Amino acid sequence: EGNHFVNSLKSDGTYNYAAASFAGKIVMNNQTYESVGLRGLLVFRFSDDNSISWQSVLHVKESFGSVSPYAMNIDNLGNVFVAANFNGTIGDSTHFVNSSQCRLPIFS
Repeated sequence: EGNHFVNSLKSDGTYNYAAASFAGKIVMNNQTYESVGLRGLLVFRFSDDNSISWQSVLHVKESFGSVSPYAMNIDNLGNVFVAANFNGTIGDSTHFVNSSQCRLPIFS
């Protein structure tokens, strides 16, 4: 139903990581996500056999909002850092930030 674009890929030698923007409804690893705004953010880790070991989503709260990742990095502890442009209010189920407030790292 929806569409997604992988904007950034990285590997730590063991796993592969992807940051993707998505619109509409997508299903990944038997979980359904639906963007509220124009584009949401999906970050996931997968192995060489394409099995997904984890995924995380940031949603925009407003219908006009969007988020587009443009870079990512993984440190030696496995923390994932994603740089993204966004407008509106984005966040997970408990933490939100508005684009008019500041620029913050989203995943760590």
